Amino acid sequence: FFAPPPRFAPPRAVARGARGLPTSPLVDTMAAELHVDADTFWSRLARWHSLWSRSREQHWGGADAVCLALPKFDDEQERPTYSKSAAMSRSIVGYELSSTVMLLTKTELHVLSGEKKCALLEGVQGAAAAASCPVKLVLHRTSKGGNDVAFGELIKAAKASLRGARLGILAKELENFPGVAGNVALAFLDAVDKAGLQKVEVNVGCAAVLAEKDSGSVDHLKKAAVMSNKVMKHVFIKTMEEVFDDSSRTKTHSEMATEIDEKIEDPSKLGIKVPPGSIDSCFFPIVQSGGSESGFSLKASAQTDDNTMTEDVVICSLGASFKGYCGHIARTFCIDPVPKVQSTYATLLKLRAECLTVMTNGGKLADVHIRAKEFLAKKHPALAKHLPRSLGFSLGIEFKDSVYSFTAKTDPQLRFRKDMVFSLSVGFQDVPLSAGDRKSTKGPLKKLEKFSLLVADTVRIAEEGSLPDVLTKTPCQWTDVSYNILNDADQDEESEDGEGDEEEEEEADEGTRVKTAAGVATVLKSRLRERNVVADEVTAARQKRMDKQTRLHQAKIDKGLRDQSRGGGGGAAEEEEEILADEFASYPSSERFPPDANGSTIHVDMERECIFLPINGQPVPFHISTIKNVVMPDPDRSTYLRINFYTPGQALGKDAPKQMAAIVDRHKQQGGEYAFIKEFTFRCVEQRGLNKAFREIQELRKRSRQREARQLEEADLVVQAKLVKMRDCPRLADLEMRPALSGRKSKGNLEAHSNGLRFVVTKSGESVDMMYANIKHALFQPCKGEHLIVIHFNLVHPIMVGKKKTQDVQFITEVVEASEDVNARNSVYDPDEYEQEQRERKMRKKLNLKFKDFVMRVEDVAKQHDLKLEFDMPYRDLAFQGAHHREMVTLMPSINCLCNLTEMPPFVLSMREVDHVHFERCSMGNKNFDMVFVMKNLNQPTPTRMISAIDMKDIDEIQEWLSNQDITYTGGTINFNWKNMITTIKGLLEDGVFWEQEVEENGELIREPGYLFLNADNGDDEGEDEDEDGEEYEAGSDDEESEDYDDEDDEDDDFDEEEDESEFDEEEEDDAEGQDWDELEAEAIASDRQKEDWERQQPEERPAKKSRRR
Repeated sequence: FFAPPPRFAPPRAVARGARGLPTSPLVDTMAAELHVDADTFWSRLARWHSLWSRSREQHWGGADAVCLALPKFDDEQERPTYSKSAAMSRSIVGYELSSTVMLLTKTELHVLSGEKKCALLEGVQGAAAAASCPVKLVLHRTSKGGNDVAFGELIKAAKASLRGARLGILAKELENFPGVAGNVALAFLDAVDKAGLQKVEVNVGCAAVLAEKDSGSVDHLKKAAVMSNKVMKHVFIKTMEEVFDDSSRTKTHSEMATEIDEKIEDPSKLGIKVPPGSIDSCFFPIVQSGGSESGFSLKASAQTDDNTMTEDVVICSLGASFKGYCGHIARTFCIDPVPKVQSTYATLLKLRAECLTVMTNGGKLADVHIRAKEFLAKKHPALAKHLPRSLGFSLGIEFKDSVYSFTAKTDPQLRFRKDMVFSLSVGFQDVPLSAGDRKSTKGPLKKLEKFSLLVADTVRIAEEGSLPDVLTKTPCQWTDVSYNILNDADQDEESEDGEGDEEEEEEADEGTRVKTAAGVATVLKSRLRERNVVADEVTAARQKRMDKQTRLHQAKIDKGLRDQSRGGGGGAAEEEEEILADEFASYPSSERFPPDANGSTIHVDMERECIFLPINGQPVPFHISTIKNVVMPDPDRSTYLRINFYTPGQALGKDAPKQMAAIVDRHKQQGGEYAFIKEFTFRCVEQRGLNKAFREIQELRKRSRQREARQLEEADLVVQAKLVKMRDCPRLADLEMRPALSGRKSKGNLEAHSNGLRFVVTKSGESVDMMYANIKHALFQPCKGEHLIVIHFNLVHPIMVGKKKTQDVQFITEVVEASEDVNARNSVYDPDEYEQEQRERKMRKKLNLKFKDFVMRVEDVAKQHDLKLEFDMPYRDLAFQGAHHREMVTLMPSINCLCNLTEMPPFVLSMREVDHVHFERCSMGNKNFDMVFVMKNLNQPTPTRMISAIDMKDIDEIQEWLSNQDITYTGGTINFNWKNMITTIKGLLEDGVFWEQEVEENGELIREPGYLFLNADNGDDEGEDEDEDGEEYEAGSDDEESEDYDDEDDEDDDFDEEEDESEFDEEEEDDAEGQDWDELEAEAIASDRQKEDWERQQPEERPAKKSRRR
């Protein structure tokens, strides 16, 4: 009774039956094992009801109730391959019901079916998720004696819903596939006709329900796309290459398709472990080559024939389904192609990119076909007539949805929504090949008079403003799909025939004669051509980056001007927190003074943080925050104690309490509102009393500073949610936590629970919790060349680890020892050392797999509880060396950030928070350069982050990566004072002129708009000073370079330091300024001359010393 839909099948496989569950002979044994997921049932039922209620007139034909009539089929060949009623049933219930009627009304879902199916659905009626659904489930059992009573109850419910006049059904589907005669579905529709209800078509409405996907559906579709991708890459492409490499082998299209189909049916052959029955073919794979009398067919319903696969144009289209959800991929491969095929394929890729730009959240489906037609009409009008009628369709439980498709007849009201999944199938049908076009090829392509191209991918609609996510990753660039077999062979033969005539070869390639250290040499023109080709490729890539940067800068300027016109500054997003200048109030009245306070002694109240000073015989309280310092001068006959207070007109210093500094500042602004006491001096003959007061005041000042520092550190802490524990939670043992929770090292276990992670120290039992919602970036770095495996969490809000606040927490394990005894004499052929290396290699692989499994399980746990947590992995191919702190480290980009995880302190920079990047010291004479990241929030404590001493050879790759991230960058030869530069930018933003061009009256340009002004090589005096330091950076020794790193780090820290402490930095800069080699040589010569003159003036009896030249 549960019969999932069959798939497109070849004639040989018709008897194989349906996907998923077995058909009726085994149903009684399987029924007890089936269950319906209650949460999924009620959430999808609520979405169905919501879509019907919102667009009843637009997409549902004004239906007052909706009926899904699922007939019974005795013959599998009569069953439709895919149907909307079966897809709706499978989406909501999880299985395809047959002999069933489902009726949705305003408040109820009525299900009329057999006893076993109703018993299966009874399990969801009492679930907790039912309370959140506005629809109640009502079950009706079919009877062998007749179902008139049940039909009457369903018709009564339909008439009671809304106006009770129209019943929505899938009329065309039932007309084409009615099932066996007299089944429940047909009998109910006959009863509807007799009751006088008007039947309306609801095909569009059901398509809308199936098109929108929840997280579970998207997850299944991703896995289906991955499976389709693996089969294309590791089965079809591999087999095709093996057949074409061996000229004695041939295979027919049907044999290739059968091999693909068998691998999909048994994924274990590809090393994929999934539950049995989870993966199946969406349709019998389509393999075409060589054309035919009717040409290639690009339709999804095309058939695979028995012709031999030929080495010309090969098209393969296949799809795998995971738990009923379909993926799709198609690729075209060109063997011994001609230039026209290559140029047409390049146009196809451009057309595909154009279509992808339209597929954004909120866009219209009809715009895909419109954009494709406009692109071809404007750029390639000759190919417009070869564009297929359909460019794709929605994917899901139903492989091809004709409603949500990309055709000229698509409803213009249909729009893309986040997490919708489509097959984008772009191609050209039957493009002609003339005899002149085929002249250059030696392969079978010369027999083709027309060819077709097809590229199809599974695409998920991303968030608003983002391009769609292509889930099938098999490359489709020309170099990945083109093969030269006979053409290359003929070129090799020609080169062999030409080897004998050396004189002609020398005349043909005379080359260029150049002078070298070893004599005169000849650089052949062929070598020069190769170098020119490489240089041209580099130049073209740089020009492409420059063009994209121009577009990105212009887009940023346009956005800044729009924000400016709306009243926003476009950069300074947050305002600094204002510190209130409130009065100190430790005691409400003098009656609350402590009894020990009197008018003759100094009393310190530790609890209220007050000091009572005897003034005119009265105890007067002073808050500890008002006291600047306490001094005990050298005693004479008496002992003295001087207490100094904070007053206007003097430097407060960075240790001044914030509240006291605010009071002093308010006094300056309001022009003398308060009277301030500068100091008190107390004299006493007895030394003991003042010494005690001095110690107590110092202790209270220390406690007060610690309390304020702790409050300041914990000011931005956010109260975390309470951890919800799981029983069988994923666990990773024997990890070390950094920073350490307690002691020198914190070894323990990391556990993943419902809403967060918990690390428990093994010995002490201490723990620290991290909520999934508080994790900004989760990074996993396996061990490849390092001695560590790292799981790193960069947090949104900092947490307290021990007594320190931290925003980066990582868990590591050492695969091998970080240090090794280099003095030990080991032989290269030492078998023990070889075995140790083998053990380390196996251990590294084992731990990498263990950590990877834990990471995937953590993602699954978060997804099961509707929380988002995705681990990112750094790209080692894009790694480069740089100094972000005080030493050179390896920095690796990932999808969302730039990071270094192995060295302490770790470095994680979220690229979403970066507004612009500037390159400093970029000149041909420098071996390295600096990179400064300007953050979007300029009011944060560190509005810039600098990475220094990056090798100049990495600049092209870094700029390419930034362009791919859509981040603007500029460059120059000088070093800016970024503290002053940020102040300037903030001032321009506040004035509303940062994004505008600044021009003098005579039309001369003063400043470029936005960040483009950083491109100018001339700066202010400070910039010139920095430039001189940059030159010394290159000319100096290694020690001087390390000092320069420290100086740059100190400049970064200037945002947190007071101005009165800058003298030390100025002295360091003065010390760092040195002389170049010419100046040193001139000074040495002058010194020698002075020495010679002095020796000549000495008496003759004193022997003259020999002068030494330096």
